[in-house]
Amino acid sequence: MSTHIKTITGVGIVISSVCVLIAMVGFTEEPPISIFDLLQSNTLIVMTPTGHGSGWVVGAHSDLVITCAHVVGEFEDVLLMSHDGEIYSAYVVAIDHYRDVAILKMPEPLMVTGLGFGLPELGMDVWACGTPFDLNLQGTITKGIISGFRQDILSPNHIQTDVAINPGNSGGPVVDENGLVIGMSQAIYGPRSCGVNLLVPVQDILDILNTYLDGVE
Repeated sequence: MSTHIKTITGVGIVISSVCVLIAMVGFTEEPPISIFDLLQSNTLIVMTPTGHGSGWVVGAHSDLVITCAHVVGEFEDVLLMSHDGEIYSAYVVAIDHYRDVAILKMPEPLMVTGLGFGLPELGMDVWACGTPFDLNLQGTITKGIISGFRQDILSPNHIQTDVAINPGNSGGPVVDENGLVIGMSQAIYGPRSCGVNLLVPVQDILDILNTYLDGVE
């Protein structure tokens, strides 16, 4: 049992217990037609007064966007930019700083499919999407492999990968060959990119997402 998730409502902040409810947002194996189009159309820029990161739309809940907690920091309201340049407002509805996951809610669902969830395996090919460095690099896609599974570096669990990520990629999705999210870009290990990068694993993301959904449904 953990109490790191903050569920944020219009009247205050409530601490929610974490429970695993995989049945609510389960794994899927349905492959998309093009993972590259899918990635870019479902990956957003997350903008705050202090900078930007990346985020992605949740399959079956296209009014929800997942990003890293450190991208939004202590801000409760953010702006999102879609791949076609549209700007949307969103607000933080749940956040877990310990596992570095935040859930954002938009007033209306986006007209996109959203991203499903997969299972990570050592050595599998993966693709990351995000906006490294500058807003002009929105929708950058890079490829790598899963290099290992680690614990207790920046948060309890990590997927190690050599897929290229840089400042601005944080919060962006990392998917398998079927376009299913297996993790989320979190950090470069070390002072600069050297092929050792960390992802928030899909299980931690699902745990927090399902806890939030359980509280509103």
